[in-house]
This record gives sequence, structure tokens and C-alpha cells, in this order.
Amino acid sequence: MYSMIYGVISLPVFFISVTFGLLRAFETHRLAVIYSVLFFVVICGAAAWYGLRRLACKLDLVRAKSAHSNFPTATLEEFIR
Repeated sequence: MYSMIYGVISLPVFFISVTFGLLRAFETHRLAVIYSVLFFVVICGAAAWYGLRRLACKLDLVRAKSAHSNFPTATLEEFIR
């Protein structure tokens, strides 16, 4: 559940924030600022996206292990297939 929500929401949010940061850097007209912002935004954005994705996967595993289903296991497996 958390992975699906994260997958739907994360890419647009990261795209908007990276684009906003780059546009603000381009407005300075300084190459050093533009290149450093480009490097740090991409690296930090990728690291944050991957870290939050791993966290969502771990939360899904914890939720799956702790959840109690009212359906029999065979019926649930057939439903998933």
C-alpha cells in the first residue's frame, strides 16, 4: 500500500521540486551556481527518492506481517493470481 502511494506521488513531487530548483539556479546566470545546483539536486534527489522508496517497501513488509486477514490463505492466493 505504501509503495503504491509513494510511486504515484513521489515522481511528480520530485520532478516539480527539481525543476523549480534548476529554474531558480538558471535565473542567477552564474555557471558555477548552475552546475553545482544541477549536480547536488540530481544526486540528492536520487538518494532521497531511493531512500524513501526503500522505507515504503519496509513499511509494506511490516504491515503485511502484522495484518490479520479474515480470508483463508488459499482463497487469498487465488484472488491475487
